[in-house]
Amino acid sequence: MGNAKPGNSLYKVAGPGLPRAHAGCLAMVSSTVDRLLRVSQYLNLETTGRRTGRPHTVELSFVYDGEAICFLAGRGGKVDWVKNIRKEPRARVKVGGRVFPSRAEIARQTQVEHILEMFRDKYGTRYVKTWYESTARLPVRVTITTAAREGGRG
Repeated sequence: MGNAKPGNSLYKVAGPGLPRAHAGCLAMVSSTVDRLLRVSQYLNLETTGRRTGRPHTVELSFVYDGEAICFLAGRGGKVDWVKNIRKEPRARVKVGGRVFPSRAEIARQTQVEHILEMFRDKYGTRYVKTWYESTARLPVRVTITTAAREGGRG
């Protein structure tokens, strides 16, 4: 796929200069995963506790562009689930009664405005103003891993 280019959906979320290692792992997810992510309002993200090693699940609002799931973590990213993915980026996305292995990463701060715009499109201006514009936000991207893209049950 190469680096993001203006006009494609990866560029719209990631912007120019997306690291090559990440750009290469983004591929269209299976139609089942794609459909679930497009119709769901919330999902559960399961991370591994950085201290305990136990599963830690949080329900989150998200946006999906067909390639990656994007979140805006509150308190500037000083929340447990972000601290967990900094230590262990492997995670599990739980949506529509299905579980999908995934990989999380902190995105570039320059992506916040575009992600906010996608949130406005999905949830509305009032929701975004109430929940996302009043505090520092850290952008986080999650990609479904290969087994799930090929239709695996995760």
